[in-house]
Amino acid sequence: MKKLLITSVAALALASQAMANGAFMGVGADYSLSTKLKFDGDSDSIKKAQPGISLKAGYDFGIMRAYGQYDYRFKFKKEVQGVKYKYDSHRFIVGADFTPSLSDSFKLAVGAYTGVTKSKLKVEDLEGDSANGWLIGAKLGGLYEINEHNELDFGFKFDTTKFKDARETSPAIYLGYNFKF
Repeated sequence: MKKLLITSVAALALASQAMANGAFMGVGADYSLSTKLKFDGDSDSIKKAQPGISLKAGYDFGIMRAYGQYDYRFKFKKEVQGVKYKYDSHRFIVGADFTPSLSDSFKLAVGAYTGVTKSKLKVEDLEGDSANGWLIGAKLGGLYEINEHNELDFGFKFDTTKFKDARETSPAIYLGYNFKF
């Protein structure tokens, strides 16, 4: 019994060490060059640049990585044809990146992601309306390894969210920092 307990503890310690070697956590910022919100059946759309921040955690398998991410897109205000709009969103994302090494400290990052967007749109003095939508996107960028535990994540991404009666598109540049365990 004692040998089984010692063997189990040793196996658990080795497994947790192996899992921790590829785990990472990160923070980031992005800047949507032109968030565009278009309503079904309406020829007009709302367009405006929109900054955002994010938190993520994932696992790096070497040539690819998987992650979960939370994004908050800051509220923007826009007036279109005399009507004032306020819009912000929360995004819950899962994604995977193909990350082949280009040099000792630089990797290419080509990825796809999907998730849910929870947004709030307020029109002038009317009560705000919340909507949930399905998000899908792709990104192209790089990972620069500063040292064994620190890396920068940067590039360009494009995503679109389909709501019940509207669509949001968002091309953005992003920059992030990841701590690798």
